Amino acid sequence: MAPAESKVLRLVPHFFREGKWPVAYDPVGGMQNQVWQMVRDLDAAGVAQTVVTSHIPGAARRQRLFRHSELQAIGLAPPAFLAARLLNFSWFCALIPYLLRHLRRYDVVHLHLDHSIWCRLLASIIKLARVPLVISLNVSLLSDGDGDPTLANARLGLRDRLEQRALRVADRVVALSRHQAQMMHLLAPEKRDQVWIIPDAIDAEDFRLGVDADDVARLRARCGIPSGTPVVSFIGRVSEEKGWRDIPDIAARLTEAGIFFLVCGDGPCRGPLEKALAARCRPGSWAITGFVPRAEVKAALQMSRSIILSSRREAFGSILLEAMAWDVPAVAYRVGGIPDVAGEPAAIALVPPRRSDALAAKVLDLLADQAQHRILVERGRARVKAFSTDAARDQLLRLYRGLRHADSRRQEAPAWL
Repeated sequence: MAPAESKVLRLVPHFFREGKWPVAYDPVGGMQNQVWQMVRDLDAAGVAQTVVTSHIPGAARRQRLFRHSELQAIGLAPPAFLAARLLNFSWFCALIPYLLRHLRRYDVVHLHLDHSIWCRLLASIIKLARVPLVISLNVSLLSDGDGDPTLANARLGLRDRLEQRALRVADRVVALSRHQAQMMHLLAPEKRDQVWIIPDAIDAEDFRLGVDADDVARLRARCGIPSGTPVVSFIGRVSEEKGWRDIPDIAARLTEAGIFFLVCGDGPCRGPLEKALAARCRPGSWAITGFVPRAEVKAALQMSRSIILSSRREAFGSILLEAMAWDVPAVAYRVGGIPDVAGEPAAIALVPPRRSDALAAKVLDLLADQAQHRILVERGRARVKAFSTDAARDQLLRLYRGLRHADSRRQEAPAWL
């Protein structure tokens, strides 16, 4: 167990908070939930953490999260129509004076990367203070798409170069999948021994609690889902990287076959998606819930025969673990870390990237073939056990301990899946 006096400064632009969530600022997704879970589990193990995240309207500037951990929300809250462009920038600007005042109080800085340039700039700034730096690749611009990264520096964009620089200055890099780790070895070969694979995690038994038949019935009624109609869901952030542009084609194919298509989530591309679905699908055959609390995500899984994940970029896809925990098979594009989540034999039905026709056809096959459906459910039950929250917590504890004892000759070996 990590020493009780360990102090971790966790920098993350998006973090889950209880209460009403202004989705124009920060639709909740896998990153927010996974980092919140990480803080909770490490706190229970005695690690003191300060989470510094962006401020959003209606949320407290400062609050106690758990026994040893607190949250500080910094920066301005821009008007809602500018939030997607300016929220992270505001967080970054407010972080500079914060770090100047407080950085040396901590034993470790753990920085979580999202899509923005600002997280990647922070890595070089933090290292000026010579505080041990851990970077988690919650989003990697270089490894999460449908192809290998471009290794010729002349063809790398500014954000790509900054990510490569961040990898090289970090003391440890946390990859979410073996695929991410392999790409990091190519991009920063001198850091090979400092890359750890610590995937997203789930307590499958706990996740299955907290929803009942009444919850499911209320969600069905709210979405106008006819009784007895099979449901296929997309659950996640409605955004470019999640492949929203492919969803109307997929939904059209499925609704023509008598399936109700449910989008459970919100995001910057919700408006265009609604217009496209209205143009392609008959009224009453689809619905978009907008942001929903966690219990309603479980209700959506409970009513779904299958889920889809149409991501064009995906570090991991924690909704896949949630679907496995709920015995719901998933059909997804073979991008980023998704094949590592699927395992071998695959617990997820995988199709080539950006092939919306193949994804829709696979869903229809899966719903028509009970044996295939049952096989994926059984594989998912077995596969999800490899992603326990206890294992993720213990790996992080070993990582932090190794950094705190960096003056010893022997570092602990990286933890591989």
